[in-house]
Amino acid sequence: MSTTTSLRLPATKAKIASSSSSPTTDYRRLALALLSVALSLGTLYSVLAHTYLDTSNPLLASLPHPAHDSSYFARKSNVFNQLFVKKAWGWTVGLSVALAVAGRSFGGSQSPRATKVWLWRLALATLVWASFTSWFFGPALFDRVVTATGAECVILVPFPAGTDGSGAPGLDGLVGGRENGVLLNVPIEYCHARTTITADTHADLLAESFSSYSSDFSASGVASGLEETWKDAIQSWKGGRARLYKGHDVSGHIFLLTLCILFLTDQVLGVLYPSRAAVVRKVRGLENWALQGTLALLALWWWMAIMTSVYFHTPQEKLSGFLIGVAGYFVTRIPLPLREPPKIGVPIPDEKVRSNAMHLD
Repeated sequence: MSTTTSLRLPATKAKIASSSSSPTTDYRRLALALLSVALSLGTLYSVLAHTYLDTSNPLLASLPHPAHDSSYFARKSNVFNQLFVKKAWGWTVGLSVALAVAGRSFGGSQSPRATKVWLWRLALATLVWASFTSWFFGPALFDRVVTATGAECVILVPFPAGTDGSGAPGLDGLVGGRENGVLLNVPIEYCHARTTITADTHADLLAESFSSYSSDFSASGVASGLEETWKDAIQSWKGGRARLYKGHDVSGHIFLLTLCILFLTDQVLGVLYPSRAAVVRKVRGLENWALQGTLALLALWWWMAIMTSVYFHTPQEKLSGFLIGVAGYFVTRIPLPLREPPKIGVPIPDEKVRSNAMHLD
């Protein structure tokens, strides 16, 4: 005669805790919500105060912002934009690496698995950044969006020093005629390749592009001397890079800063909350220095994102930049395809215990 006794593992507090959200999840949602509110308020202010600039227009983009005298951050030449924002992904990767290395090599909390997860997310984030801003099997995704929404590839040839086209008969009716120069249409490939065009390297292209305006000159009655002035301008011009004009110019700054903010916030939360417990870990030594530097960079990214929402791009372009940045961040949350080693001493959930899993004969 044999007796069979079934044993069940007791429920633990760990099971209850696992059903609730962790501090990292809560703060991640909070960061996303606050960023949404901050950019929305900045955009709303730009509309009400008429402070935003349509940067997809190469003529406007080449001129000082109307608010450049009253606000340092309305100037594209400000040091924070030139030194930091234009190299934002490089700064983000640098601080992210510093924080990870300090945590892994100098007594920090970074475990081998956490290091692998960080490398995986960094690789995904870099892939997102490169695909939208640099290359995606040819032109970058942003260039493809602008082209698909009706953009033209143009280059601005300025008038020679001391001359302009103002006051010339019929100038306002000319396609491409402006006070500070003329817009020449060139093939779209020159914008996708970001080619620098000069009179020496692309003389035939400029001549062909300029000839397309000949009928406009004749029809509008513009003096022949003005046509000669523009031809002289091409010869004395030092060259420039063609730009996409019109179309939907997604705000690259908003996209990039959104991605950087959410990515670094994730990493900082992982340092402060290495486990699901709502207890902030004390960070010391080099890891603390790396953490402080990362927080300072995060503060700068927040501020520059708000300034961009106030002074640059149309509301639609800022919205699309933000949404693409958020989508790019969620790409970095794709789980690492890595098998977890079996954990010893962790209770098995009740639903996974079979009734005959343990028995005594």
